[in-house]
Amino acid sequence: MRFPAVGLVPAVGLVPAPDPIERLMRLMRFTTLIAERREIASRMVPAEIPERIMDFQVPEVECFTGFAPINEIQKKLIEDVVFCMLDWIVGKWESSSFEDVLSGRSLDELKGLVKEQRLVLEALMDARESESEISAKKKAEYKAQRLWNSVKQIRRILNHPAPQNRAEDCPHCAHFDPKMVVYRSKSGTLAFEVRGLLGLSAKNDECTKVTKAATCAYIKELITKEIETQEKIYRILYQEFLRIGGKRIDIMERDSESIDEISALAP
Repeated sequence: MRFPAVGLVPAVGLVPAPDPIERLMRLMRFTTLIAERREIASRMVPAEIPERIMDFQVPEVECFTGFAPINEIQKKLIEDVVFCMLDWIVGKWESSSFEDVLSGRSLDELKGLVKEQRLVLEALMDARESESEISAKKKAEYKAQRLWNSVKQIRRILNHPAPQNRAEDCPHCAHFDPKMVVYRSKSGTLAFEVRGLLGLSAKNDECTKVTKAATCAYIKELITKEIETQEKIYRILYQEFLRIGGKRIDIMERDSESIDEISALAP
């Protein structure tokens, strides 16, 4: 027995085949319903579904209207971490005055100091520009001068998906997703966030919801200020290098010139 094709008048006693357009519309409505249910499920509090914690995804916390993205306490915590790393890069000048460093230096010795300071500047810039590639040769130079660990740690913070968040779970609060942190909210209930590094989110207040963007911007601001300071040191060293080399060129006021342009003045 041959059955009629879809859309034709059916034989007596057979159920009419649904119209193709109607079938498509039903499928679209069903797909939309499933998407809405998934959206509702994604907003469920993880504490309510601990058996599915591995499937739970928390979006990065954004700055809500009416909240500041960072407060002074959080800035101080950032400074404590970043300054410690920067000290490893630039701390060699702390124990000596420039008069002691420059006194009685030969041209070759000054050239070595200038080269070291140039490397410090490059390390600071590579730390700040965390998405840029660093060549194997440059990494080797940083490692030789014991600069690499600090550069790497700063870049790790800047490249982390949520560096502002807590890094450790609250005591006696076991869960099953290493990418998440569980903590006690101010109301005493368990809450979750993406595992971070700096713990700044623990210092949120009624006026602040710290964000990654604000965290990274402040870190880069601190590094930029340090670059400006170290560039002045570089100019002082290079000025003395040029003087000993017999070149009477004042580079201290030549702010418009880049470090590369200044370096081209070498005797």
